[in-house]
Amino acid sequence: MRVIRRMVPGIGDAVMLEPTIRAVANTYHHYAVQTKYPQLFEGMYPLVDQPPEGADVIDLGEDCPAARYESAAWPIEKSRTQLFLEEAGFFYAHQSPSLDLSPQEKEVSAEYQQTLGCQIGLATISAKYNNHLDGWRDYPYPDKLAQLLSRIGTVVWFDLQPLNSKWAEDFRGGLRQMMVRISSLSVMVAVDTALVHLAGALSIPQFCLFGPTDPQYRVAQYPNVNWLPKYEKCGRAHCWYQPCEGRFCLQTISPKQIYERVKMVLNIW
Repeated sequence: MRVIRRMVPGIGDAVMLEPTIRAVANTYHHYAVQTKYPQLFEGMYPLVDQPPEGADVIDLGEDCPAARYESAAWPIEKSRTQLFLEEAGFFYAHQSPSLDLSPQEKEVSAEYQQTLGCQIGLATISAKYNNHLDGWRDYPYPDKLAQLLSRIGTVVWFDLQPLNSKWAEDFRGGLRQMMVRISSLSVMVAVDTALVHLAGALSIPQFCLFGPTDPQYRVAQYPNVNWLPKYEKCGRAHCWYQPCEGRFCLQTISPKQIYERVKMVLNIW
């Protein structure tokens, strides 16, 4: 049996692993997946808590190929989807991660769509790992942005910390429930974090906000993804966390600018 394993933190990384899992499934009759987030692949792939004795383990967790590459390469020219495939011995042909819902989950998603109409997901806080790079990907004006987006439809805030805004609904639920709610959205507005990968793998239109990291190597493989060009006030974007005193790349984007671009994504004039 072949077992593909990815146990390090990162829901987004788990999503970007999906094309590698699919390649293993298409190549080998007996295979399974061991991951920190098994709910992502529930009903899609065989899952194991521990690899069976004698299994051939493809380990994409220890000595992470993505971290190894991104810490050494400049400029960055490969996505993590590509890195995971190549590390497992497969050819990268611009595969896009894809996630699916159960029939029951699709019914719940359709109910959200019918009841609430236009819904806009908002996720402007990036993952935190308690290091000096925390916050570089965050958008600093979420409440003002939620206020503007609420003119278009229901705004749903996705983060462990509630926004506590009168302009947005704070999502509460587990990972599969979050996938269901994301699948019901009209558009997702997010920084470089797990939510862009969940929305992308569920084929939800997006408007993404990128600062130090480059969307061309993070989300370009997903369908219907939009982002602003490099920011005029920062000649070093996308810097991939090179020294920066101001961290101002995302601060240069006004909520009004995002609001107008989201209307374009939704064909609202």
